Amino acid sequence: MRVLLLSLLLCSEALFAQKKPRYTIAVENQNYMPYFRVDGNEYLGFARELFDLFAADAGIEFEYVPNPIHRIYANYFDKKSTLDFKFPDRPEWASDLRKGRTLHYTDDIVEFTDGVMVRPKNLGKGLKGLTKLGMIAGFTPFQYAQYIKSEKNPAGTITLVPNTSLSALFAQLEAENRIDGVFINLAVAKYSLVNDQKKVDLAVFDKELPHDTSSYQLSTTKHPDIVNKFNEFMKKKKSEVAVLKQKWGL
Repeated sequence: MRVLLLSLLLCSEALFAQKKPRYTIAVENQNYMPYFRVDGNEYLGFARELFDLFAADAGIEFEYVPNPIHRIYANYFDKKSTLDFKFPDRPEWASDLRKGRTLHYTDDIVEFTDGVMVRPKNLGKGLKGLTKLGMIAGFTPFQYAQYIKSEKNPAGTITLVPNTSLSALFAQLEAENRIDGVFINLAVAKYSLVNDQKKVDLAVFDKELPHDTSSYQLSTTKHPDIVNKFNEFMKKKKSEVAVLKQKWGL
């Protein structure tokens, strides 16, 4: 009888454990440390630890679904999409695709600054010294829209040079005349350069060039209730989140 009761108890616990609501987060399939990176199918970094911490607190589970940067919004907004959330996100990104859609955003999660890294010898040259701008493929440097050369703007003074690899962009910056600067998240640039001792002094942030400071958010088209819970969690666990940011240098 004891064996039967124990078996029933274990089965009940197993069934209870399986009842946790499970949600998917569309994440970018790239190395963007310290914020995040995808290793195989495993999502790592600050974002993973933060969302796992929240999930444990809320009694839910998250599945992190890597998406190519150039396809992530198409996948997220697809009518048949099984993606519940997207990170990182901002209301102003891909604004045309948001028209007619109702999205819900968390409060600001973690601050970032996007700007241009240049060789130390080129610091302070301004826009005149920036004719070829390297950037991660799929990103849009909004601050430079009026200066970028294109069919619609043939008078533009800056040519974009996209690359899928940040290390490759820094290699291009290191080579003379390949690119003049790299438009990148400063924390990501710092993390990349510090982890490559040969290039730790390769580039510096030129704060005189156009740049943007904002914060990443989590968005959803389906679960505003989870957004509200996350906002409450961020306030309730403020000290734990601060420790997590410090750990990752954010």
